[in-house]
Amino acid sequence: MRITSWLMMAASWFQSAWRASSDRRQVLAEYAQLGRMRLLLADIALRGGVFRPIPAAADLYQAGIAEGRRQLALELIRTAGTEPALLQKICFQPVKAED
Repeated sequence: MRITSWLMMAASWFQSAWRASSDRRQVLAEYAQLGRMRLLLADIALRGGVFRPIPAAADLYQAGIAEGRRQLALELIRTAGTEPALLQKICFQPVKAED
């Protein structure tokens, strides 16, 4: 999905879900705060399976749950203004030795 079409859909969502402009501004401000929490977003990506293939599921219900987790994680990450590729670097960078 192109970023411009995604932004248009996001804007439409916020206008329909948060009708009061003050509430809408507050929600967007909180997403901006989330965007600065890189390790938390990286953890959400790991938990949602963003960086790994969906495992073969025993049934379609389980496959749907796995894909739903992935899609929700990606939506949170993108709405917070972060690209998944940046979080992938954080998750898989070599660990530095601590003193």
